[in-house]
Amino acid sequence: MEEAYENLNLGLIVDDTVICGADDSEHDERLKAALERAREKNVKFNQEKCVFGAESIPYFGHLLTSEGIKPDPEKTWAITEMPPPENSEQLQKF
Repeated sequence: MEEAYENLNLGLIVDDTVICGADDSEHDERLKAALERAREKNVKFNQEKCVFGAESIPYFGHLLTSEGIKPDPEKTWAITEMPPPENSEQLQKF
């Protein structure tokens, strides 16, 4: 996969591909280039897994947004919802 998308400036981990841009125009140019390269290299996509034009996406435990990278709330809820320790023994166990 890395060879198929060489020099296209996109995120690629295993078989997950992320295409982003500073604005819609840049995103669309990169998407078009990636799809053209995929066609040339005979790379196939699972349409059910494809997401286009999303404002944010979960990606390997993070949430990628137009504001930057954040921890995925679904992955951190156990920590954020944990009750605070009330005594020194609970604090040590924490």
